[in-house]
Amino acid sequence: MSPKIILGIFIILFGLSIIINHVFKINIPLGKFLFGLFIIYLGVKILLGGFGVNINVNGDKNAVFSKHDYAPKKLKTSNEYNAVFGSSVIDLSDTEIAENETVKLELNSVFGNLEIKIPKDVKVKIESNGVLGSVVDKRSTNIEIISTKTLYIEANAVFGAIVIK
Repeated sequence: MSPKIILGIFIILFGLSIIINHVFKINIPLGKFLFGLFIIYLGVKILLGGFGVNINVNGDKNAVFSKHDYAPKKLKTSNEYNAVFGSSVIDLSDTEIAENETVKLELNSVFGNLEIKIPKDVKVKIESNGVLGSVVDKRSTNIEIISTKTLYIEANAVFGAIVIK
């Protein structure tokens, strides 16, 4: 049902309650009832993917109120993974990255947890931003990696955590 139809029905019912109240002197608290229905409608719409919120449909890379594990075989030049009130594990151990290739990963965690496992033969550059959240690099920093494979990570954590292993 479209939002225009729902809004139209609410307005009609509200008008009917005013007429019934004045003509028949019957007080129906239809305003509170309609407001409650409207709040329920908004909640259902959000849970079912309305209003621009997508909940892991057709293999997208969003963990919204859920947990998802990813192990991609090949990456595009630009990739984005999101954890919103959920958690994700991204395992790049078996992912093919060609020589002389730079791959960008954007990791976003909002009230969620995101963990990424990176192969040892890939050079990594990290740009991190945290707002009451954390981005932690747990890789060994003692080893100098000489590789033409580069992974550029932009990690953003808002009330969440991102762990790079």
